[in-house]
Amino acid sequence: MEERTRPKIDIADDEFVSRPLIVDLLKKILQYYYLICGDHGTEKTTLTRIASNEVGCDVIYVDIVDIPTNLNQLDEAFE
Repeated sequence: MEERTRPKIDIADDEFVSRPLIVDLLKKILQYYYLICGDHGTEKTTLTRIASNEVGCDVIYVDIVDIPTNLNQLDEAFE
């Protein structure tokens, strides 16, 4: 981005978190998560909700309609 079009920000350097630190934290957080997938209408959400209530765990729901051919684009499903 050119200098004159770059937005002015007033954030201290100590407020930034490095990418490697973020990746390490996400690995620790997500190491115990599972991906449940299947066709629509096969009761994935219902069974997951029942099971998570039984064991007292949280669930992250993501509806991925079209599986990207490039897995690097999978992050778009979370936007």
